Amino acid sequence: MLEDHFFLKNNVVNVDAAVVGVSKTSWKHIPEQGANDEQAQKSMAQHRFDVLPIVATDGAVKEYFHAKNWNDYSSIERKEIDYDDVMSFRTPLHSLIRGFAKEERLFYFLANEDRIVGLVSVANLNCRQVRTFIFSLISDLEIRLSKFIDSEMDETEILNFGVGTETETSYNSDKEKGLDPNLMEYLYLSDLINLIAKKRLFNMLGYESKKKFEHSLGRINKLRNQAAHPTRSLITSADSVGKLWDKIEIIERCLFRLRQTGR
Repeated sequence: MLEDHFFLKNNVVNVDAAVVGVSKTSWKHIPEQGANDEQAQKSMAQHRFDVLPIVATDGAVKEYFHAKNWNDYSSIERKEIDYDDVMSFRTPLHSLIRGFAKEERLFYFLANEDRIVGLVSVANLNCRQVRTFIFSLISDLEIRLSKFIDSEMDETEILNFGVGTETETSYNSDKEKGLDPNLMEYLYLSDLINLIAKKRLFNMLGYESKKKFEHSLGRINKLRNQAAHPTRSLITSADSVGKLWDKIEIIERCLFRLRQTGR
């Protein structure tokens, strides 16, 4: 059936550029009449905007001011909107982040066909929806790593290899209460990484060495902590989005390999 692809989606959190960005009806802009460097610079510094759209009297958006350097409003430039400055407002978040990282961009104008309808910058990636997207990816990774370990190690072996003290205490406490708990439900991402490294199961996931596995997945554990704490920004500098994309690729590469093993 034509509808089948909707039922086969693995990623249940669907976020697009419009959800993350700012609509033309809500953004701060400068009218084309009287749009000069001095007024633009003042407005950008006041609102801490790196991009300031220029709106014509008929509502068209064809130009913008931008800061030449991230968060530095002492030097700005006026430019015409070009092909590379624009993407569809329906662009999936995954593709948006990849575009920021691979093209080393700090913003995109969002278009609906031939009309500019919004704007999105790397600073917008600190919103709740992006955290939800990131956390869903990490949750999928944790679930699949748990299934992978569960298929390769029994409960006694897992406990002998060692898990976190807090994890083992909670598990044993519930077991003494007769709750018949499943040990896998008590493991943190750090426990899963540690077990795979100690059991040397990382080769099955395409990692050449324990060091490379721990380095890659260790970065994801740090990202998990960032995504779980709303007071911690995901994007703090111009190169943060590149680092975020690197971690997303690590997650997706590991998920792909786990699916290849049937987990």
